[in-house]
Amino acid sequence: NNTDTDLYESTRWGVDMNGVKAAMSTKTVAILVVHPFGTLIADQKTMLRLRLLADEHNLDIWEDSAQCYTGKAMASVDNQLGYTGSEYADVSFFSFGTIKTATALGGGLALLRSPYPCNQTPTQQMQSKSSRAGEVACSMRRIQETIYTQQTNYSYLARVLKSFVFHLVSHSHIGCGAVKLLLDSVGLDYDEFVVSSLRGFPSTSSKELITHLRKRPCPALLGLLHRRLLSSDKTATSVFARSNRCHSFEKLVRDDGRVVIPKDTNGTSMNGWLFPIQVKDPHGTSRALLKMGFDVPCGMTQLKPVNEEKTQCPRTISVFEHILYLPITIPNIKTTDRLMLLKALEAVTNGENSSKSNKKLAKTRKSRRAYVNS
Repeated sequence: NNTDTDLYESTRWGVDMNGVKAAMSTKTVAILVVHPFGTLIADQKTMLRLRLLADEHNLDIWEDSAQCYTGKAMASVDNQLGYTGSEYADVSFFSFGTIKTATALGGGLALLRSPYPCNQTPTQQMQSKSSRAGEVACSMRRIQETIYTQQTNYSYLARVLKSFVFHLVSHSHIGCGAVKLLLDSVGLDYDEFVVSSLRGFPSTSSKELITHLRKRPCPALLGLLHRRLLSSDKTATSVFARSNRCHSFEKLVRDDGRVVIPKDTNGTSMNGWLFPIQVKDPHGTSRALLKMGFDVPCGMTQLKPVNEEKTQCPRTISVFEHILYLPITIPNIKTTDRLMLLKALEAVTNGENSSKSNKKLAKTRKSRRAYVNS
């Protein structure tokens, strides 16, 4: 009998081992662990439990770590600094897309391993050490080189130029305002335009999306990706600074029911690559904050339930329907701007609609710059 609000307020993010076991069938080939918002949904103890379960049923563990790559600069795994995937996963996937933690404006990595079955003796582990990851990697390379077409340097140059323009516009309140006015004049939605433009691929059918994905990266992309991998110490430093910004802002936010900060089963806040919050009316809140100069998108991004019917996944749907993403993780936001965002958020979620409040918000808008949450 929980209400919609009860569901998203009481939800804690984590791996439900009983739920994983219940979902397994004879058709199951792997357990997919997804780390949302750039945070680790499963610590090493949980990954070990999943490894034991996978070994028992002869399954793989696939780890979606799209926003979690920070290289090997630091060794703190559970704090996400220096994270290159769990040793208990058969494969860890990392993205280097336009707005990812370590961006190469495209491309990704699949880090394959041959994790030892946890129920084997050390001697048996040594005997089974080599085989599988190398065989899978060779098969993947063969398929990529014989079937996939190669991305051209010109198409990658177009993406670089587009990203450069977006970077300039997103750091200018005049630029953002001009774009919004232009889109409003032709009847286009600002949020949808920004999200679709920042996606690595156009919004097409699943079949066409697969065609876009199945391309070999061009030499220019590989060169930038190689540079990113070599400079992972800088990535770790920026992640540490971003984490500090999130923690300092979190201390100021009233987690009082009007604004809910998603947390994991250990009570740790789910912010890292993004700073998600949950509110009762995300679309109304987003529109109100946009008028005040803050780009605070809402929605599921690319992360969403496999089955989107409320009868199948009521808790998951409720959580994602109430999510907003605050522009706290971007490096150029000033302390004064964060405080103004906090005041604006409190005013909107408290339902301040009096003329006095509107005058206050209008005054805030005049002194604001727009921040694109990217």
